[in-house]
Amino acid sequence: MPFIKLKKLLLYEKRKRQFLFSLLHDNMIFAQHNRRNFLDRSVVSAVSALVYTAKMRYDIDCLPQSSFAEQPEQQIMNTRLIHYQSSPKCGERLERTMSRLKRIIKKNLFTILTLAICMVILLIFLFHGTSVQQLSNIFQNLNVGWMLVAVATLALTWLMEGFSNMLLCRHFYPKWTYGRAFMVGMTGIFYSAITPFSTGGQPMQIYYMTKMGMSAGRSAAVISVKTITYQITMLAFSLILLGNEFSFFMSNVSHLMFITIFGVVSNILFILAVVLVSLNAKFINRMLHAVLNGLAKIHIVKEPEKKYQKIITQLDSFNEGFKTMGHNWKLYISVCLITVLQIIINNSVTYCIYRAFHLKGATLWIIIAAQVFSNMVSAFVPLPGGSGGAEVSFSAFCHIFFGNLLTPALLVWRLLTYYGCILVGCISVSIGSRKYVGTPPPENYNISDKPDKSEAA
Repeated sequence: MPFIKLKKLLLYEKRKRQFLFSLLHDNMIFAQHNRRNFLDRSVVSAVSALVYTAKMRYDIDCLPQSSFAEQPEQQIMNTRLIHYQSSPKCGERLERTMSRLKRIIKKNLFTILTLAICMVILLIFLFHGTSVQQLSNIFQNLNVGWMLVAVATLALTWLMEGFSNMLLCRHFYPKWTYGRAFMVGMTGIFYSAITPFSTGGQPMQIYYMTKMGMSAGRSAAVISVKTITYQITMLAFSLILLGNEFSFFMSNVSHLMFITIFGVVSNILFILAVVLVSLNAKFINRMLHAVLNGLAKIHIVKEPEKKYQKIITQLDSFNEGFKTMGHNWKLYISVCLITVLQIIINNSVTYCIYRAFHLKGATLWIIIAAQVFSNMVSAFVPLPGGSGGAEVSFSAFCHIFFGNLLTPALLVWRLLTYYGCILVGCISVSIGSRKYVGTPPPENYNISDKPDKSEAA
């Protein structure tokens, strides 16, 4: 290549990299001023890594062009590399990058391990007696139309989750927007999917709602009402469906009676626990004293009495909000009806997958009944996302319909209803936290309600 062409090419690449470095640097500064949670910090770290790479190449390009005169292209690149490696800043930059990477891994270690465990369990079920070639042939023949319907059905479930949250939030804030409610709903879905027993969803919803301007007491009241309503509706709906098809499942599902008792008892205990926390103040006071004093003895909690008073203040606010919502039966009925519709639509995903595999014969309602009861049982498996339990319960109830296609159907169902929720939930939380966190709702809460103590403070 003639030297003049090489020089022009190097100049063009230099200007392009200068522009890239400037753009990435601006994005990094913006992200650092607007990050809200660990998801945003991960984004900032990723942008920082890109800036580091661009800056490295930019520093190399700052070498005098005279040092490259009439040199072969390979020798030019070697000269640049030697110059950069000999720079005293090279080791410092590399050390900072590795330190940043270690911090990212340490902060997100639980999430990474959770997803790894869930993926390993899914792969064990997937490749047990099924080859990759067989799966490839099956997936090539999937009905694309029905798969799109399955995705649309799942998306509609997420939208309805936001709508039911909006109804409850508007009891206190009549102008609480749908965007805020949708972000709260996806927060619950995301954190429930990555925590054992799905216990992380409700606390994180309350956390983000307080960051949006709603008091902790009212946030807890909204989420508690939503949780109790969902669990009661889910239990009643599953028992009705199972009762209608009991003879069918009794003849096709092994140990049905044991599974039924386990699912019903687990749900009843969960509902009673939430109600007890909501209504029995004396029990909560005794439990808080015992727990905080025990933690203080092993030097985990300092000033237990101060912590106790702070928690009691929030619980009083919660009880006030819960009692206020307890008289609004019209609101309860509306949320219950939406929940029933949401359960039907959400569990219709399995029927869409059934039709995507070109299968016919089973009715929509019988597949919904199987999936509803399967979800109710697997919800109390201690692993995140009910991993292991979800696969076993799906296999127990749905092998009747899928037969030899059970394994690929399980893969598609799990990818959509679990990993799809994690992906969309992660994106929703990241975007919603930047848009809504720190931005209070309109100051027009329902004037018929007294302000919470936390708000008065």
